[in-house]
Amino acid sequence: MNGRDERARCVLLGNLEPMLSLGMSKVLVEEGVDVVTADGQQSSIVDHVRRLGPDAVVLGLTGGSHELSGQVRRAAPETKLILLAPDESEMRVFDEGAEWPRTVRSGGRDALLEELRANPTSHRGA
Repeated sequence: MNGRDERARCVLLGNLEPMLSLGMSKVLVEEGVDVVTADGQQSSIVDHVRRLGPDAVVLGLTGGSHELSGQVRRAAPETKLILLAPDESEMRVFDEGAEWPRTVRSGGRDALLEELRANPTSHRGA
């Protein structure tokens, strides 16, 4: 995604609505991102996070996302966590080590890609 980072970035898509997940996956793959899609079950998502150590995890911003986001953050505190509203109007972004999320008022394609480019993590091997 940028010239400084030769390896592909890895993004795990979790409990997103199916059409949103499909669209985000397509956009990310076109940008050269390795995309892993986990089924919507919490235990499966958390297992994928532990096993893969992705650069970022994108979850749906829903009423039940608080518990799941806490589990993801405990499983991989160095991973950027992005909670995306179903209508893509907003994102809540937990940067590495952040206790509270930042709110980004546009959660569309460009905003998501910008978040993935910002503050790259280096916890996955080069």
